[in-house]
Amino acid sequence: MSRQDIPEGYAVIQLADNQWYPVRVERFYSDAYPDGLLNLYPIRLDEQEQHFSRRKEAVAYCQSDAALWEDLERRRYERKTVESNVYPERCIHYQEIIQDITGYPPMVDRFYDGVSVYVPGYHCASCGSYHPHVVKEALTIEDALEACAEQVYAVNEQCTLTGMVRDLTLVTPL
Repeated sequence: MSRQDIPEGYAVIQLADNQWYPVRVERFYSDAYPDGLLNLYPIRLDEQEQHFSRRKEAVAYCQSDAALWEDLERRRYERKTVESNVYPERCIHYQEIIQDITGYPPMVDRFYDGVSVYVPGYHCASCGSYHPHVVKEALTIEDALEACAEQVYAVNEQCTLTGMVRDLTLVTPL
């Protein structure tokens, strides 16, 4: 977008006071207005209409406002992604892996911009030692649960292999 391009859904208008006003433009369609009816909404900051002496400044304000709204919309979609269980069967599978190995269900905390999964520390059934808690953060529940399940599973496999080598060492005569 060049410096003078007005973002889609925006316009600048010059009123009788020779000031330029950035506005949001919405088009509504109805039976009475099949071609659409335009509604102009002045952009306000702290309840004051924004106006500028030069068109260029009004266009720049439209661009910054559009960027702000785009960022807010992106964050809103990210929040919706975090709050949804896109693949609930995978989430259940990861929860079962974690609970089978640790004896505890994972705890999920949802945040504005992501998810945190906490697995409490536990005593390993394979080696008997204590393993510290696991915390993973991600954008979605599935990704955070997957990361925790992978770590818990890897530690369990390592303990199982270590236990097998120790048992073989004790049983095998030298």
